[in-house]
Amino acid sequence: MAIPTNHYQAAFAKYRQGLAAAVNFTDGDLTHTAQTRRRHQGVMEARRDLYKVIPAAPTLPTTTRATVIGGLAPRTADAVAVQAREFGIVERLLAKGQPIEAIIRDASPERLAAIASNAEVLPRVLESGEGAKVIEGVHDQVFDRLLALGDPAAENVSAMEAIYGTQAAWHQFLTESLEGTAGIDARMALYNADPEGYQAVVGSEAAGGVAPSDIDTKVSSLDRTMGVGSAKAGV
Repeated sequence: MAIPTNHYQAAFAKYRQGLAAAVNFTDGDLTHTAQTRRRHQGVMEARRDLYKVIPAAPTLPTTTRATVIGGLAPRTADAVAVQAREFGIVERLLAKGQPIEAIIRDASPERLAAIASNAEVLPRVLESGEGAKVIEGVHDQVFDRLLALGDPAAENVSAMEAIYGTQAAWHQFLTESLEGTAGIDARMALYNADPEGYQAVVGSEAAGGVAPSDIDTKVSSLDRTMGVGSAKAGV
């Protein structure tokens, strides 16, 4: 599910343009000190504008993949019987050498429920020294298959994951950008959550043919000169 982020992209582009204009500001009628002060004022104005559009740190969704998986547990005698039958088929398929991934990939909702409810006794789990991790992987595959089948609960969780991931990534990236260049973790989070948005910010950083590091170095120098220890100071 794509979440519109054009406003964040535009705000970041404006921010980088504002920084570039600020650090390169020149007025021959001003003293060196006054010119430095004006440059830093421009930097802080750019930061204030960006700060206004940074999304709040999102709250983790209360309904998660685990909620969906937990909802597959049988709650009636009939459901128990259906899952027992379906898991019996799964065990026979495994015995014939069919990998669990292939079984899940073609499974019906009933079979998926049986696999999820009995994941702890799958041969791969029993043979592993990291059973919990393997079970989590199986559950993720079950969830993805449910999503492919159009399961409403899975679709709802997937939509919430997308919203959370996108908002969290932009919050981290833009917040770190106030302090200088966003770190690798923030960049990877943005790339994973919003590939198009990531490409847009990379383009904004490279705009004008000026290396982003040159601008950031000048900004850091201005901060030190003006006694600003944190880019957020005064925002």
